Amino acid sequence: MYAFFISRLMGLLRQGTQTMLSQEDGVGKQLILLRGAQQHYLDRALRELGLYCGQDTLLLHLAHEEGLTQVQLAQRMSCEPQTINKTLRRMQKTGLVERQSDPYDGRLTHVYLTPHGRTLVQPLQEIVSRCEQRLTAGLTREERLLVRRLLMHMRSNFDAPLCDLSASDEE
Repeated sequence: MYAFFISRLMGLLRQGTQTMLSQEDGVGKQLILLRGAQQHYLDRALRELGLYCGQDTLLLHLAHEEGLTQVQLAQRMSCEPQTINKTLRRMQKTGLVERQSDPYDGRLTHVYLTPHGRTLVQPLQEIVSRCEQRLTAGLTREERLLVRRLLMHMRSNFDAPLCDLSASDEE
């Protein structure tokens, strides 16, 4: 079974590399195109809920772990605290979240979902699930696991300390 899967994957990879025109049309470009298509899909679905890009992730983080500080949210979402602050201001105006000062440390602000914000959690989870299904349509369970493992490996390549960027890393 594993050998069949690997041979099928290698065949698909060979097929894909035959159509590659240049270095600019490699894996990175395909990831960018995929991310763009996924974002377009999510943007349309989020608009139906009255949400903007980024608000979905923030709501889901808070649904999982309420009372996070703005700094913690920024860390979990891998973005700048100023971006979180701007997004939270917009979400607070629309009644999705509320911010409360920490009773022991006035420098900290904790963020909580409002009842209205909580009503959007289930529809958001359904949107995420539909997006995942669409993203992986036509792939077997083994292929999905392999793609996930390969993407995690590629992501970890950027976690390594920076070395000489002028040297080629290709083998």
